[in-house]
Amino acid sequence: SVALFAASLLAKTVTVSLVGVLLVLTWWKTGRITLRDLRLVAPYLAVGLPLALATVWLEKHHVGAGSTEWHLVGAERLLVAGRAIWFYASKLVWPEPLIFFYPRWRLDTGDIWQWAYPVAAAALLAGLVAARGRIGRGPAAAAMLYCGLLFPALGFFDVYPFRYSFVADHFQYHASTAGLAAMAAAGSWLAARFSATRGGLRVAAAIVCGLLAVATVRQTGIYHDLETLCRDTIRRNPSSWAARNILGAHLSEVGRHADAELVYRELIARPDLPPWPHDLAMFHYNHAQALLGLNQTADAEAAFRTAIARDAAYAKPRNNLAKLLADTGRRGAAIAEYQALLAITLSAADRARYSFNLGTVLADDQAWPAAEEQFREATRLVPEAGEYAEWLGIVTLRQGRASEAVGLFERAVKLARDPTALARAQANLAAARSLLKQGY
Repeated sequence: SVALFAASLLAKTVTVSLVGVLLVLTWWKTGRITLRDLRLVAPYLAVGLPLALATVWLEKHHVGAGSTEWHLVGAERLLVAGRAIWFYASKLVWPEPLIFFYPRWRLDTGDIWQWAYPVAAAALLAGLVAARGRIGRGPAAAAMLYCGLLFPALGFFDVYPFRYSFVADHFQYHASTAGLAAMAAAGSWLAARFSATRGGLRVAAAIVCGLLAVATVRQTGIYHDLETLCRDTIRRNPSSWAARNILGAHLSEVGRHADAELVYRELIARPDLPPWPHDLAMFHYNHAQALLGLNQTADAEAAFRTAIARDAAYAKPRNNLAKLLADTGRRGAAIAEYQALLAITLSAADRARYSFNLGTVLADDQAWPAAEEQFREATRLVPEAGEYAEWLGIVTLRQGRASEAVGLFERAVKLARDPTALARAQANLAAARSLLKQGY
């Protein structure tokens, strides 16, 4: 069983909650938890806890949940947890509306009414435990299971979707089945057992199940494609900047630049955008990309500059602005933008790519030594990129060092990743070898 538990953890680490489930079920059946019970679950905890902590670390450092822009303080976490518990329970009772991105709650620790949610949840759980002698331990156990299985998504740990909303439908399935759904099933069974009108209960149950089946079929339709999902989300939650941004990116990707431009124009005009500089810059950058697709270069340039003004450390708009300047014949301005870009803290791969882009502009200006410096830096940072080695060979050849260029082109041939790159590198290699024979 421990081996199977480990396999489940490798599928999804939320199954670490089995440890708590086993303890709650033990309390439900026996009324206590002994040292022997703790020893029995210890192997599961020993396997599960490291993987659970690894998930928290990955969520923070690789997925992006560690952003300080939307970091929650302790009191705010309690507000999120209390409200989320009631939110998910209410959606089980009345699943309408269901939204892919729900509105993100505005938290105010000074608002007494927001504290009503966690206080009521705690009071209900305490009441169920206190009443266990009269109503049994089942309701309290079901509530513990529900809250315990929801715990990873209640705001005590940062997860990336909190950037858009503090709740999401898929967070509740695991918790609802083991907790509230089980209690509802038990209640239905008791009602059917002791009711004098069992036929009426069956008819009512059939009607409810039928309505839920229709609602399920209707809900699955919004997942037909990305555009349908985003437009349904926007219709139900007009403040969802995430859905608008995703929709605009999708429309640009499929070549519908006019539709994408309209989506982004409406997005950046909204008064309820998040206050985070990077996201605001991203909206303007994506708008600029859509404008470029419509060949509206002047407007695109203005949008790129707005994005840079919003977040000077955001590399993409500065890179694309530099490319736009170079494409429109303003190579001096493009070089200045690339130099400013390389002053930003970047990863090795990004620095290599931007050094390479700067090198191509310098090569267009026939500034061979300066271009060589940039291509050599790109090659040093990403030695497995054949294109970088090829361009370094080109500028080396331009400066009369055919022997060195031959070695670089041979390297480019070995690193070529597609037939077009391979053919180009082979042609350059042949030309360099020919020049070398001529004593070039």
